[in-house]
Amino acid sequence: MTAPQHVHFVGIGGIHMSAVAAILLADGVRVSGSDLTAGHLVEALRAEGAQINIGHDAAHGAGADLVVRSFAVPDDNPEVLAAKRGGVEVLTRAQMVARIAAPRSALTVAGSHGKSTSATMLTLILREAGLDPTYILGAECADLEQHGARGRGPHIVLEADEYGRAFHEYRPGVAVITNVERDHLDYYGTDAALTDAFLHYAQTLTPGGSLIVGAESPCAVRVADRAAADRSDVKVQSFGLGPDRDWGALDLQEQTEATVFRPVHEEEELGVIRLRVPGAYNVRNALAAMAAAHEVGAGFAAAQQALEHFGGVRRRFELQGEARGIAVVDDYAHHPTEIAATLAAARSRYPGRRRVVLFQPHTYSRSSYLLADFRRCFHDADALFVTDTYAAREEPGAGLTAADLAAQIDDPQAIHAGSLGEAVTQVAKALRAGDLLITMGAGDVEKTGPQVLARLEAS
Repeated sequence: MTAPQHVHFVGIGGIHMSAVAAILLADGVRVSGSDLTAGHLVEALRAEGAQINIGHDAAHGAGADLVVRSFAVPDDNPEVLAAKRGGVEVLTRAQMVARIAAPRSALTVAGSHGKSTSATMLTLILREAGLDPTYILGAECADLEQHGARGRGPHIVLEADEYGRAFHEYRPGVAVITNVERDHLDYYGTDAALTDAFLHYAQTLTPGGSLIVGAESPCAVRVADRAAADRSDVKVQSFGLGPDRDWGALDLQEQTEATVFRPVHEEEELGVIRLRVPGAYNVRNALAAMAAAHEVGAGFAAAQQALEHFGGVRRRFELQGEARGIAVVDDYAHHPTEIAATLAAARSRYPGRRRVVLFQPHTYSRSSYLLADFRRCFHDADALFVTDTYAAREEPGAGLTAADLAAQIDDPQAIHAGSLGEAVTQVAKALRAGDLLITMGAGDVEKTGPQVLARLEAS
């Protein structure tokens, strides 16, 4: 197969798409692309030499010998149609990632929660061990130069996304399932279909591969049991809090400056790890990364060094600043399980502070099918403001609006705050010295924290 000389990305500003584009640019491939908006990832690619247009037009991909499309790009996109009419090959992002991964031994991290952090931790451990992996991640991390890069080693670390069945394209030697919970039913339709998709992912393991599974996720354990029954060659390893796992954690202590635990592998205590990032969920992420790294020869010393220096990934309990005695943290949490875990971490990391949450629901359908969980997941918040839904790919008729959702939450009593601009005004007025503001959601709610800080500093 002749290597492409010019690759055009439709939807280049997405977190995974931009990572792939960055790798091809580093390879010396001419990269062009388009997207609806010019965020910081687009600007970073432009600085590296990519030619990127805002908006979609059939002429934008002219001259490309390969087109890569985001799953969010519809079939009738003019750039996709123009490529097909011209006989140019069109790949999904996952198919392109699979081509990059093909010559290497892949370690993939999937799951409903924690995959970005676990995959980043895994990458850092392998680098600390001198294995220098290639990696394509779904989040940015200050500890890495960028979220997609080629390494000189034989391994590649991939964050394996379940949406659109992207994770079915890879052939890993080591596959992680952090957990499996109800989500993305706008695509899968039923819980059974989602579970079957994770089972298919487990079955993509190469002969003799290792499956590493979160022991505290009943659905993930069922997937692992079914995969092991179908594939006697697959090695299954479990991880989770407590001693009764292949990879466990003892004596977990949530401190104001660190999360401390003693990792155990097959009943052998390995030492002590002090994570800078908060929360029991990050201990689970660390165990998943350690287990995967161990399968390719990275030992405890490398894991301990990498994990204790890990500063977290962007938008995961990220401190944005402090003004007038009020701290502002931003977090990507948009699923009830993630929200509850983040608020529990906030209680430990910022004891004694009033916890004020500004939450942006992500898609109308998720608000609807997870309503029962949304009603109870904010119980560790002292005040809750709900801003308008980040619709992504949906129309309002797909489920509950933000106002509908807020009306259903009374622990604490939720306030529908309207648009992001209106929410900033309301939240800034409600805050008082000593508070912790947490902005939450997978959309553009991250913009609000700096705006609130600016208002506080100006008042």
